[in-house]
Amino acid sequence: MFKLRNKAYAAIAIILVTTIAVITSLSFIPRDSQATKLVVVASTTFIPLDKPVKLTIKAIDDAGNLDTTRNDIVELYLTSVSYDKPMAQLAVKKIQLMDGIGSAYIQGEVPEVVDITVQWKEGKSPLESSKLHLFMGIGEE
Repeated sequence: MFKLRNKAYAAIAIILVTTIAVITSLSFIPRDSQATKLVVVASTTFIPLDKPVKLTIKAIDDAGNLDTTRNDIVELYLTSVSYDKPMAQLAVKKIQLMDGIGSAYIQGEVPEVVDITVQWKEGKSPLESSKLHLFMGIGEE
């Protein structure tokens, strides 16, 4: 009976050690970020006239990390702060993200201030929209 009890304790100890080892090793595996929002960025907010400037759209998590698993469809909306309707133009409005990133170009021929809003349309799960304020032909270059 004494030998049987020692074997039972040994089996329990092995199970506990194995469980702890597995849990510990799983905590060191890097986890993919999970996007919660979209951002649109440009190399500068002061956009020169008559020259297309690249806008980059990213699907990011709350810490700002790119979620490379997102291949969603998003749409850009352009509104003018200066005029009733925007004079600037976007090369494309509907964008397919690839590995969490997409791009479009904006160009303007007259000075104005515009807002670019990126909005989620379809994909894994809805993402929060965001807005970028741009100065077309106004200020620094």
